[in-house]
Amino acid sequence: MAPLRVLTIASHHPDLVPGEAQGATYALFRAMRTVPDLAPSFLAGVQHYLTPQLVKSDGTIRAHAGRPDEFLLAVRGFDPFWLGNTGQHAPGWRGVIESLGALRPDVVLFGSLADLGAELIRAVRVARPAARMFLTLRDLSLMIPAGSFMAAHDPPTTAAEAALGITGRPPAEIALRADWLRTHLGWIDGFVATSAFVQARHCDWGLPADRITVIRPGIDGLRAAPAPPSARRNRFGLFGQLTEEDGLAVALDAVDSLRARGSDDFLLVVGGSLRHAAPALRKRLAEMAAGSPSIRVHETRDNGPGSVDWVLLPTLLPESAPAGLERAFLAGRPVLCSETGGLPERVQHGVSGLLFPRADGHALADRMAECLADPALWDRLAAGIPAVPDLADELAEHRALWSDAPSEADKPEKRALPLRAKAATGRR
Repeated sequence: MAPLRVLTIASHHPDLVPGEAQGATYALFRAMRTVPDLAPSFLAGVQHYLTPQLVKSDGTIRAHAGRPDEFLLAVRGFDPFWLGNTGQHAPGWRGVIESLGALRPDVVLFGSLADLGAELIRAVRVARPAARMFLTLRDLSLMIPAGSFMAAHDPPTTAAEAALGITGRPPAEIALRADWLRTHLGWIDGFVATSAFVQARHCDWGLPADRITVIRPGIDGLRAAPAPPSARRNRFGLFGQLTEEDGLAVALDAVDSLRARGSDDFLLVVGGSLRHAAPALRKRLAEMAAGSPSIRVHETRDNGPGSVDWVLLPTLLPESAPAGLERAFLAGRPVLCSETGGLPERVQHGVSGLLFPRADGHALADRMAECLADPALWDRLAAGIPAVPDLADELAEHRALWSDAPSEADKPEKRALPLRAKAATGRR
């Protein structure tokens, strides 16, 4: 039997634009390479505003770095509000369908539509009518236009809520955007949500629940015995992209709160990239680190969670399944995290970590104080850390989904109607 041809599509190639979403998509593609009955290929977008040297003619598909199964798709025009490709009618785009057809995929996995455009769904369907197509839902970007989320507000549940004073767009335009996207999503055979939180939000938005499957992303790492914690269990760590939205200011507020209470027998390790942090936030961190031995800054992820006792995840964003959380669990470290998004699905308060209200530095300080005051707490929470799925686990769930979701490409009238019908009944 011929190998199953699987095309994975990502917004960016992690070689060119590092990021969690494209990294997870590429990791799954690499896992497919090790399976004899799969023939995977990888297509990543390259954008003019990020890598102009790679984008000459819009819609060009070419090999990447001499690898026979990796390709780049040039995208010059992308509208972040509509998630649309404004260059789809350019002459170069005429060859996209031909190139997609030449790859002859049996299964197509969209890691995202960002920086690519929803029109690419239709291009794949025209090129390969019988292919099974799936879209991964990692966040709320389908329902909440790019740039509309404000850290001071709870994330809206529906597009209608997103239109009420948060996005700066008229409600009618938000509704039109949602209807336009649902039309394209009608060509998709199934959706993969990375958490039950994301699944529920997209059901509220209008996607049919029976076509959304929750598959938690796997982590490409060794399940080795975790490094032993420190004797005093007083080292806290914050890792990854470090911005206000990721909770850096919340963590610094917690440090100030602990100091105000007279506690200084702890260490906060700040490890990660600060290049996207606001200048005022970088300055505050530098001044606090210079004035106290309680803060240590490393603009690197070396050692990461294994170098501390507790991992902080004070994000302000409606996170679904952040890799940083799973890396902490893989290292055997309990997590102190915001009670937002899909995080409570993995971090059970008092079982595998501690939760605190989103954007509340004083509440985080309370949790850190609990950790410092109870010597037995670390052992109890570490014992409750859940199993971490690896890439083989994730791939197995994907393959089961491909088998259970027959393509209905020859019935387009039945594909688009359920999305529109459900959206119409739920619209206010």
